[in-house]
Amino acid sequence: MYRILMVSESYRHGGVETYIDTMSSWLHGKDCKLYLATGESNENKVVHTSIDKYYCGLKLSHNNSLDELLKTIDELRNIIREQNIDVVHAHPFGSIIPSVFAAKLENKKLVLTVHGPSTITSFSGTSYNDLLRYIIGCSVDLTLYVSEEMKFISEPFFRRDGMILPNFFDFNELNNKGRNDKNIAHVSKQKWVVVSRIDAQKLPGIIHFIELASKSNQIYEVDIIGNGPVLDELIDYIKSHELLWVNIIGEVAKPSELFEKYFGMAGMGRALLEGIIAGMPSVLVGYDGVKGIINNALFEKAKTCNFSGRSLRTIEEEDFERDLTNIKILDEIEVCNYDVNKVLPSYLTKLGQVDTTAPEVLYSLYYYLQSSNLTNASDESYISSPIFLGGIYTYATRRNIDHLYQRIHDLEETMSQRLHDANITNKFHNEGVAEKLSRIEASLKTFHSYLEHKNVKNKSIKINRMKSLFLNIKWLFDKNKRYVALKNMYWSLPEWLRLKLDRYRHRYVQKKLLSNASNINLYQDVTTEECSVCEPDWLLAAKNSSKLLIVPCGFEFDELVNQRPINAAKEFSALGFTVLFVAWQWSPNEKLSKGCGLVYDKVYQVPLYEFTNAVSNINYYFGEAIFLITMPAKIFLDISYVLRRNNFSIVYDIMDEWEEFNLAGQAPWYKKDIEEGILLSADSVFCVAPSLKEKFSFIREDIDVLGNGYSEIVLGDNKFIADRNAKKIGYVGHLTDAWFDWNFIFRLALDNKEYEIHIIGYGEPDYIHDALKKHSNIFFHGKVYPKDLHKHIKHWSIGLIPFKKGKLSQAVDPIKIYEYLFFGLDVIVTGIEHLSSYPNTVVVDVDKERLEQVNIDELKLRVNKKDINEFLLKTSWHARFEYMEKISKNKRIGRLYDHE
Repeated sequence: MYRILMVSESYRHGGVETYIDTMSSWLHGKDCKLYLATGESNENKVVHTSIDKYYCGLKLSHNNSLDELLKTIDELRNIIREQNIDVVHAHPFGSIIPSVFAAKLENKKLVLTVHGPSTITSFSGTSYNDLLRYIIGCSVDLTLYVSEEMKFISEPFFRRDGMILPNFFDFNELNNKGRNDKNIAHVSKQKWVVVSRIDAQKLPGIIHFIELASKSNQIYEVDIIGNGPVLDELIDYIKSHELLWVNIIGEVAKPSELFEKYFGMAGMGRALLEGIIAGMPSVLVGYDGVKGIINNALFEKAKTCNFSGRSLRTIEEEDFERDLTNIKILDEIEVCNYDVNKVLPSYLTKLGQVDTTAPEVLYSLYYYLQSSNLTNASDESYISSPIFLGGIYTYATRRNIDHLYQRIHDLEETMSQRLHDANITNKFHNEGVAEKLSRIEASLKTFHSYLEHKNVKNKSIKINRMKSLFLNIKWLFDKNKRYVALKNMYWSLPEWLRLKLDRYRHRYVQKKLLSNASNINLYQDVTTEECSVCEPDWLLAAKNSSKLLIVPCGFEFDELVNQRPINAAKEFSALGFTVLFVAWQWSPNEKLSKGCGLVYDKVYQVPLYEFTNAVSNINYYFGEAIFLITMPAKIFLDISYVLRRNNFSIVYDIMDEWEEFNLAGQAPWYKKDIEEGILLSADSVFCVAPSLKEKFSFIREDIDVLGNGYSEIVLGDNKFIADRNAKKIGYVGHLTDAWFDWNFIFRLALDNKEYEIHIIGYGEPDYIHDALKKHSNIFFHGKVYPKDLHKHIKHWSIGLIPFKKGKLSQAVDPIKIYEYLFFGLDVIVTGIEHLSSYPNTVVVDVDKERLEQVNIDELKLRVNKKDINEFLLKTSWHARFEYMEKISKNKRIGRLYDHE
């Protein structure tokens, strides 16, 4: 059979190690030879008996230098040759890159197992994504995903012929022939065991389980098996809370051998499945908390995320205690699907079906890196080395261009076939192209005259298009003019078909631009008309406008969505600007639902990567031009340098506390030094809240606080429609429990049962729906468009903004408060102190006052329409962005540059 080299950065005690041991043992029984190479000096580690030879101490970390990477690749290549290896099987993390190079340079089959998200997200950024997609992804012959979730996350980077290979177990080693045979009646219900690696990611879940156990009447003692970098933090937590009933056992080679001592176990991934297979009551401990006791329903949900708990709601204390008294045994068939004898035969079969790829781009990258004048350039981590990143960019771009050329070739072949199907045959050419086209033109003119005579106006327009189409057929025989013909043909197609072809059209246009740039004849005159057909409509509009705004946004344009960048686009359009609305893309292949084109009066939506590819074609601007940065991503800092040279004013609008968002797991593109670089280089800076101005005051003191606003056009003729005497109050907006204070809502409901509380919005956590059922005076409506809000709010007397206190909430200027005041509502706020200066607004400091009861009637204010009208006059979106334009005109760092 096969001679397989397993490569893993780590080999201690954990899920990856158990995976390797179990697979090796089974493959050894199928006459395979197994070899293992790891990145740690584990001479004392007892490897599985199925491993024929163990190589340890290789430099497999991402922190190694470029020189060390190349030496590690050579070491792996020597092992492959020495042992006559057929298959290289790579595991996380730093072992992946050298394994890929070694396997492909030796022309061996390459297998990669994606164990979890961190397998592909150890590093982020465009260059690393390019490395995954265009070099590693094209080199892997077989990708194994441990769950459906991992397949979904990873497929954009890897070949599509991967397979889901769930965690597998040797049931005999777990001493369990069938879970129903295991008698647990004699085991005391006093003792449970947690089996987990103790790292920063898993620690919150472990602590949550301990908290639930401490409040339970069923669990009286807990042992913790495992080790990790934050073990001391866990020990400190246990000591500080005097949890004498919690015991740290430490590392155990085979925890399942101790399961007989316990009634139940808690953990995630492979450890959890071992407990289930052993017939134990098992608790899924996710990264952020306990998800519940495994039953058939939770089992089905958990298996999609490899029993990690990702995307599953965290269980409440009462539900956990109830489930402890009603533990259900899983059906045996579910667990048997993880038997190694059922799982691995499909792997062996698939391995025999895949072919070995020979990625030329990877070879080119390797020989580039191997250049003697590069390897000693730096001792820094190769993954951040400019040499390594530059190589990735160069060769990934070449791979992408080759792919585009192939697509263009395929399109041309398709067009040729369609022309053939349209009876443009060899006979057609023999008759003479010019003569044939002349006859077609004469026939069309005669028919067109007939239609005009009959006053069939609409049909004549369509015939004109078809006439143009046929006349342009001759252009297909002229390579330099083929683009013009294809463009005319595209715009002659029905709209539904144009939408389907839109993505290919944009790629073809980009290819044309690249081709034009590389084939310019400096001695040939090029007419304006010939140049214009190479440029998209948005670029032509930008060049022809006297006032231009470029504004990026994390969303696509939707005139009914009340987002700040969208309102900026609309209001600057009203001020006479042509607007390029640059919609975010996570990758160049991501398709936007609205594509590229005119989406509002003088507003063009442009996909991010199409914009970046063409931004250098925007000429020096003599009119008023603004680049309004709304996201502090590196790509926009780079673009600002290009636009500044062309006389653009650079404006940074700080819409959010991006650093805190990043720490909370959002905005993965965020880098603190990039945001500070944008702050320093911008002509003018605005922010939505005083706390943001204070945060960045050490960089510059001329930041303008310019809050959010409202649109009277969107809200309609509904000013002051609120029912002041109504016993109904409500909230409109996002409902994530990261900042929305659900506890305050429940407290209001309990303390004011005569009031109805109405919730409008999206993003609520799953568990909230069950919690809402306990309150008969809370009504959930879901998402409602701004233009329809008045239908609900006219029945309310108070608007709510219940945010948790913290850095995120302090940096918020909620758009909803302007809508509330427009409709004539009082406003009750928590967590956002600066809103106390707004009219008819009360800020309740729940933490400080420790209120025993929140009485809504006592918080009601008397509406002062004069104050509110004055406030609204200054805070409409039109007023906000009119002020921004005025300030931007007068504050120009760019004037330091010589534009003469």
